[in-house]
Amino acid sequence: MYNKIVYLLKGLVVVTLLLSTLAPIAILAAPPAQDAVTCAEEYTVQADDWLSKIADKFLGDVLAFPAIFEATNQQHTADPVFAQIANPDLIEIGWQLCIPTAEQAQALLVASAGAPENQATSNEPLLVAAAADLQFAFTDIGAKFKEQTGQEIEFTFGSTGNLATQIENGAPFDILAAANIAFVDRLKEQGLIIDDTQQLYAQGRIVLAVNRESGIQATKLEELLNPAITNIAIANPEHAPYGKAAQEALQSVGLWEEIQPKLVLGENVRQTLQFVQTGDAPVGIVALSVADVPEVTYTLLDGNLHNPLNQALAVIKSTPHEAAARAFIDFVNGPQGRPIMKQYGFLLPGEF
Repeated sequence: MYNKIVYLLKGLVVVTLLLSTLAPIAILAAPPAQDAVTCAEEYTVQADDWLSKIADKFLGDVLAFPAIFEATNQQHTADPVFAQIANPDLIEIGWQLCIPTAEQAQALLVASAGAPENQATSNEPLLVAAAADLQFAFTDIGAKFKEQTGQEIEFTFGSTGNLATQIENGAPFDILAAANIAFVDRLKEQGLIIDDTQQLYAQGRIVLAVNRESGIQATKLEELLNPAITNIAIANPEHAPYGKAAQEALQSVGLWEEIQPKLVLGENVRQTLQFVQTGDAPVGIVALSVADVPEVTYTLLDGNLHNPLNQALAVIKSTPHEAAARAFIDFVNGPQGRPIMKQYGFLLPGEF
């Protein structure tokens, strides 16, 4: 018995020595403690909120929402009153969020850069179906968005009606940016958009455009009766909102029926402009946003001659890239995108 006790005691001494040797190594290998997140503000989620919108409000950057995601989840560990967010696209009314300080937000964004589920970008390009009047403005906005986020965007520009029909038939777009809110409403009625992403982003204007080399002088719609003007280009009013506005303007001044033989219909407003640029139609009615090209002079038409071209965009419900799509929409309607839209002649929400 005595020998067994001595043996056990020796074993305990060996184990103790081993633990005392390993303990400093374990302490040295432990990662340094991360600074606790400080909430500059606590925010309760309201109706129609999403993280990028909240990030824009508190941090001044729609793309900073991963910082709120991370800060809130870290706070939840210490205090369950804060929400635990599994998916940055899905937050619920009443959740308590932690808004970090600006300094910590920047640190959290750097720390979360390698976590795909928290990023506002996707490895695949965003597919944006955009009205043809947006070709110049959205090309610029898309370039700036990519520069700041790394997110690739592929635009398909066309008439809003045709693009909406493609989405109804299953085209894999992530976003529709329409030239008339009615088409977004149509998709909403069919359950094809994420309802809380629908936003007005602009109101468009139409102009009377004339080819510089045509020898035609026309600054008023009534001058379209000039026999020297044999072709007048407008977008097809059946599916192009700017074509519909052109028709309404011509009806308002009593010319629609009389100029029917002269009409040349473009598939969309951008093609309509090309007819005027090439001289195939010396005169046309097009969007102000695409009219500033070397081959054309133009005159702004009275907005009261047609129904307002209130333009809306929304994320398509079937998108696999909801976070990136939401971020792009907020970018268009935020401090980065609005000046570009203004530059191309659009009226902005709050101005109409």
